[in-house]
Amino acid sequence: MAEFFKREVFSLLLETDWVLLKVDALSPDVWRKVNRPHGSLSLGRILEGISEFARVFKGELTTETMLSQGFNDRAGEIENISAFVAGLKPNKSYISVPIRPPAEMKVHPPDEHFLNLAHQIFSEKLIDTELLIGYEENAFAFTGNVEEDLLGIMSVHPMREDAVYRFLKKAKAEPSTVSRLVKRGKLVETQYREWTFYVRKLPNS
Repeated sequence: MAEFFKREVFSLLLETDWVLLKVDALSPDVWRKVNRPHGSLSLGRILEGISEFARVFKGELTTETMLSQGFNDRAGEIENISAFVAGLKPNKSYISVPIRPPAEMKVHPPDEHFLNLAHQIFSEKLIDTELLIGYEENAFAFTGNVEEDLLGIMSVHPMREDAVYRFLKKAKAEPSTVSRLVKRGKLVETQYREWTFYVRKLPNS
């Protein structure tokens, strides 16, 4: 998180066309574990600065939240983060996971259940949300290969079960395509509220 209480940083960023704000935690203890800030920094001051910046910035505002297993991937923290992000009114919000070797081996991506949970919580607050989970090829590109097309879409956001079967019907593909991808370890089935969702399995998970 940039030091938005520093007026020179604030003023310079106001002159740009596009800004991405990193919001990984709303709780000070979680923030210190995830972001490892300098001891002199204050999460409260940074969040105040971010909110003030979002109110006056005229360009395209984007946020990114990286979820780490056991740190900031639980419902309570995700709820707090999403509520704060919703107040910023970003054009787009990304939910990412650690996909490169971390500085410490204890850092891992959350499982697919919590990834879907985060996407649903963000989306319910009318935030335009996409996943960044390490798959970039074929996202939203219709190749004619139904399996690859589904995997491409689900690398960006989970799909509800009924939407998946509508997609398959439109593509004139067999409904068994979904169960086949689950059995092959390409998709994960997970629940949110009363609905079943499918999300692409994380790399190396």
